[in-house]
Amino acid sequence: MKTSPLLLAISSLGLSAATSNAALTDQLVAYYNFESNIENQVSGLHDGAYGNGTANGAGAGFTGNAAFAGAEATSTTDRSGLLVGSALNLVRGDNAAASSGWFRVSTFTSSTTLSTTTAGSGFTLSSWFYLAQDPDTTAGRNYVFEGTNNFDVSFGTGTNGGTNYRSHVGQTQLTPDSTLSAGTWHNVVHVFAGDGTNTTLTVYLDGSEITTASNSVLSTAMDFTGLNFGTARDGQFRVFDGMLDEIAVWNRALTANEINNGNTGSGADSVYQRGLAGLAVPEPSTALLSALGALALLRPPPLIPGFAHHGLFRQKIPTGPPVSPENHLTEHHPSVHVTRTGIS
Repeated sequence: MKTSPLLLAISSLGLSAATSNAALTDQLVAYYNFESNIENQVSGLHDGAYGNGTANGAGAGFTGNAAFAGAEATSTTDRSGLLVGSALNLVRGDNAAASSGWFRVSTFTSSTTLSTTTAGSGFTLSSWFYLAQDPDTTAGRNYVFEGTNNFDVSFGTGTNGGTNYRSHVGQTQLTPDSTLSAGTWHNVVHVFAGDGTNTTLTVYLDGSEITTASNSVLSTAMDFTGLNFGTARDGQFRVFDGMLDEIAVWNRALTANEINNGNTGSGADSVYQRGLAGLAVPEPSTALLSALGALALLRPPPLIPGFAHHGLFRQKIPTGPPVSPENHLTEHHPSVHVTRTGIS
């Protein structure tokens, strides 16, 4: 088992968050930035595994393409706009065998890491997604994530070729569907909270709570045995045709303030606002930054080609054109990334 030195440092110094929000690193059990792979950047646990390889330009490390051909070369889609560094590119062909880039995490189950069977327990899933359906392939439903064996946890489109997204909890559909435009970045956050008997799901889309999309089921009805990202449950041909980025999983229920608050730009410290500012999801608290600053004095960060060094953080130099989530982001900022060795 690998343990992040960042977490060891926090534990040894006995620090706690000094701001009104807990740091977004608090109980963050998995973070996938897709810079070069589908590994969990927080620890050696919960690494992803491709379900059908990376053919036809699919997979992590995607740096954008304004004329992406996909599985069929007749028409192309514009996938040049990136959110934070590289993205996970997904390709849907005319059948499941021709579709690639999606991955699963078999260690995320309702009986272990992501359980809501005891009072006060909960978990949160967040993902940014960009739908770019290839007109050459058979129109299908596009899923951002779903359980490997059922739809206890689920978010994807409700109709073939549509842009109407729906959520499920305990295989119960939340209504109504929400229509989100293709060709731009959107953010979804599913917050699951348990009271010992029931599990309640609250959905946030692009930083706003969908007030009608909250429902409770018996916690014993939650029995998923893993999570698929970029496709629906096993046996369904519902591969997301587009890009995913900044997927994060917490072993707690995030608050509305942690998902979206008034802090924007370089000072953003909520999930949605950090994405709009072109920043990675994990954001340490003020106290944590002070501790890491002290640690940095003991061991300066190594020099890495292609990075600009500013004190503790290594900021990745953007290599492609900036992109704006619709009506929001107009400037691309350098990214701060969490790695297996802490924050970089």
